[in-house]
Amino acid sequence: MSKIAIEYTSPVDLIPELHDHYKDVGIIKVLDSLSWGGPLVLRGPKGSGKTLALDQWCALNGVPRVALDCSEDTGSVDFIGSYSLRGNETVFTLGALTTAIEVANDVGMCVIVLEEINALTAQSQKMLNPMGDYRRSIHAPKIGKVFNLAGDAKLWVVATMNPKSGNYAGIYSLNQDMKSRWTVADVPYMSARHELALIHDTISLSGAKLPKLIAERLLTLAAESRPGSDSDTPLGKYALSTRDLVICIDNIKRVGVDTGLLLLLNKFDHDFRANAIMRIKDIFNVDLTKVRLFDHI
Repeated sequence: MSKIAIEYTSPVDLIPELHDHYKDVGIIKVLDSLSWGGPLVLRGPKGSGKTLALDQWCALNGVPRVALDCSEDTGSVDFIGSYSLRGNETVFTLGALTTAIEVANDVGMCVIVLEEINALTAQSQKMLNPMGDYRRSIHAPKIGKVFNLAGDAKLWVVATMNPKSGNYAGIYSLNQDMKSRWTVADVPYMSARHELALIHDTISLSGAKLPKLIAERLLTLAAESRPGSDSDTPLGKYALSTRDLVICIDNIKRVGVDTGLLLLLNKFDHDFRANAIMRIKDIFNVDLTKVRLFDHI
């Protein structure tokens, strides 16, 4: 006769590593103030540091973090769990929500991070309602168990999302149920001053000897790619994020300025490639039409 065992990840393995060179622009302070309160959504453009800030906060505070990348296919298996067979044993592996509850009950605290929560369909969003109000529980009908948060345990439900406006595909509006339960905090790109300092530090930490004005020039290009409204820029639909600039610095260190900029060019949509080439030539004095990634082509 088979028996049912419940499995989930060890809490110790869920504490993120500290990012020694993380630059806070105020997000950590906000997280400190709102921590262990109601469900929170960090809403902002890609690459603005939402997930990194949450990881850093958990690392600083020694808090286990359960993460789930949401999509329109995310459902009860991902949230609650599923059965599998191992020899004569039936194992129920917990999902993200049930894992977070069990970890919080085990060690006293846990943060669950739902990445891109607005990629969830309306039906899947409704499954989160019990975690967003007084119930703080999840029913797992497949095993006839209700996972309740213990009275002294702390569980903070946090999510990230891109804005509904702009050029983000595969996203939905948050339904009224969620809006009434969740606090939404907007996370914009960091200020030009902070972003410039971050790029300079990235260059310094990389050990690369780069042109003195490379950081300023990258920020100029990034600023031109970021629309002030829902309309496209002359560089198209893609806005260069802080993460894009950090990756570009790393590529430049490896392959040089010209080829690094060629790789950055590929971020832009094909229809706007000519505009991007022109602006890169104006800003960096690099003619990408003469740069090749592969010498033999």
